[in-house]
Amino acid sequence: MGRFWTAVVLVLLMVLVPWTSAAAVDYPEYKGWVNDYEGEEGLMSQSEIDQLTTDISKLEQATSIEIAVVTIDSFGGQTAEEYASGIGDFWGVGKKDKNNGIVFLVSSKERHAYIRFASGIYSASNEAAAERILEDIKPDFKAGNYGLGIVRGVEALIEHLNPTPVATSQPNNQIDRISKSNDQTEQVSKPIDWTVVAIIGGGILLLILLVFVGMWFQNRRVKKLLIESDFRKYRKGIEKYSTLLNKTKGGLKKWGLEGLLKEIQDPSILDSDLQAINMVQQQIKLEEIQNKLEKFADETLKPAQRNLTDLASLIDGLENCQRRIEKLKSATGETETALKEIKAKYPNEDWKNAEYQLSLASGVDFLPEELVKVKQNMSRTTLELARVILNNFVGDRLIPMENRLNEINSMQEGVEEAYQKGPELMKRMEDLLSKAESERDIPDEVRQELESSRESFNSANSMLGGSNISWWLIYSLLISSMSHYDSAQNTREEIARHEEYVRHQREESSRNNDSFNNFSGFGGGGGFSSGGGAGSSW
Repeated sequence: MGRFWTAVVLVLLMVLVPWTSAAAVDYPEYKGWVNDYEGEEGLMSQSEIDQLTTDISKLEQATSIEIAVVTIDSFGGQTAEEYASGIGDFWGVGKKDKNNGIVFLVSSKERHAYIRFASGIYSASNEAAAERILEDIKPDFKAGNYGLGIVRGVEALIEHLNPTPVATSQPNNQIDRISKSNDQTEQVSKPIDWTVVAIIGGGILLLILLVFVGMWFQNRRVKKLLIESDFRKYRKGIEKYSTLLNKTKGGLKKWGLEGLLKEIQDPSILDSDLQAINMVQQQIKLEEIQNKLEKFADETLKPAQRNLTDLASLIDGLENCQRRIEKLKSATGETETALKEIKAKYPNEDWKNAEYQLSLASGVDFLPEELVKVKQNMSRTTLELARVILNNFVGDRLIPMENRLNEINSMQEGVEEAYQKGPELMKRMEDLLSKAESERDIPDEVRQELESSRESFNSANSMLGGSNISWWLIYSLLISSMSHYDSAQNTREEIARHEEYVRHQREESSRNNDSFNNFSGFGGGGGFSSGGGAGSSW
């Protein structure tokens, strides 16, 4: 009798203990599609929660499928599978008549995630998809990017669940016809005629052989055509080379640089090298001819063309220097006359720097002699060093001289503009600054620019009280004041655009929440204990 009651107690314990353990888990109340309960701040940002809430709402409206996203500190002694099933049934995730709910469970402290499908939506393909999704987002979880991983996982799950049209079955009579056709085919089958097979096989082999032979001849023909095309191309290149050389020789003679011709290849030598390759093409393989042509192009023709092009460019550079010197001589005289006139017109301005720059620019008279020396040095050296000598002359002598004249002309134009526009700009800046400074709630960044603008304006205004008024200096200060004022206005507009953008984003978020996030609870489904899913740990 004692053994009987012992057995009864053991059976009761086996039945009740698992039920008691499951019932002891204290599942939290849901608060929406996304329930971020782990830790004090959760695993997800508010923007991530809003994004998933909208996406899951759209899925539910389109398919009636419900997804509950859950993050939790602990599974309460259960496995991830048991907790996902238990909370899904406890919340009633899914529609009551369909059991089409899904629980997406994550716990960073348990280092485990689980996707559980209720019985109405579980399938082998869905389970395989869950395994793949969890494997894809595991690197995010390992890196601590839980919010990103959850968003990527849920969106991948939604994409997988997006319904596609199901192919309709064929009509029964069509299936019957196919079945009868198969039966007739089996009844009419005959023994294999090996003679026919041999003839067909031999024909196929012969056809393959003919194809390969044709391809070989075609490939050889193509190679010949390419070689002929290369011969024509390189011969034309030699002809252009010869024409350019004859033209360049005239420039070399003019400048006394015939000595540089020693680095230039004779066109007749290039032509003879090409002819030598052409003469042996019947005696060697096509591949060898191609290699010889490529070697001729890379090692002989192209280097010769580069050297000749450099030499022609050198002659053009000398011609250009000569033209620039003539232009400088003419411009220097014109600038000297214009400077005398403007000094008499505006005697209060400081013209010392302009006069100094003009004195330096007078050295233009020596440039022709210097160019002759440059040419002589170039004739006694190599092509590469000749190019360096010419570049140094342009950079050290011509360009600085041109810059001095440009500086004098810019100052003259600036003085004219200052006297014409300075008084008007002075009045305008006073009005603009007074209006801008009277506004309320000026941002700090804007205020700093306005203060700098006011400082430059006050400096300009203080110069009006002197006996010798220099409108050029006053105008320069006013331009600085206007620059700071424009910067203040641009900063103000940028701040206003940012505030408008933030306001628009909030309104858009509010509209999205109104459209999709009116969560009224799950549909009362269940069936998670008889469903299935997949889990992953890291």
